[in-house]
Amino acid sequence: MFHVSYTVEGTWRLLKRHGWSWQQPARRAIERDDETVELWRAA
Repeated sequence: MFHVSYTVEGTWRLLKRHGWSWQQPARRAIERDDETVELWRAA
């Protein structure tokens, strides 16, 4: 559509300029029980 290409470094700078990071979301188990995790952390 716009025919724009960026280098890896250029992409990194663009993300930083907008306050974003290169991080990817951590994978979590589907069957995770958040209530049990919170109880375990509190103990």
